Amino acid sequence: MTKTISSSLLNRLFPWRTKIVFKFMLISIPFLALISLALFTLAPYWYKQNSLRALEDKSRSLGTIAAYSLAPAIVFEDMEGIKEILSSLSQSPEVEYILVFNSQGQEIARFTRSEKLTLNPEGSRQTGHLYDNQV
Repeated sequence: MTKTISSSLLNRLFPWRTKIVFKFMLISIPFLALISLALFTLAPYWYKQNSLRALEDKSRSLGTIAAYSLAPAIVFEDMEGIKEILSSLSQSPEVEYILVFNSQGQEIARFTRSEKLTLNPEGSRQTGHLYDNQV
């Protein structure tokens, strides 16, 4: 009688000791491990891609704002207005450089956050990126 009571008590305290529960645990643990591994490897990639997309959208918005703001100053060759607009646009920490060209394609103003940053106006005008595509 003591043996049946003790085994019944053990089965209630530790339900994994029953065969079906134990088999289910053995089958589900590898799947949980694979799902966890997949999440740990895919989540940083997804986060990076999402962040880059958001930064690209923000840069497009800043570019559009800059174009609409700078257009009258460029047409009327108002260098003080251009400098003022560039200083307000440079308040955003994401802005590394700004190149302003007139309708003939000549550079009329520039802003660079870092002196180490070398700009190729011709290449930047065509692609919007620096020579190494890092900025």
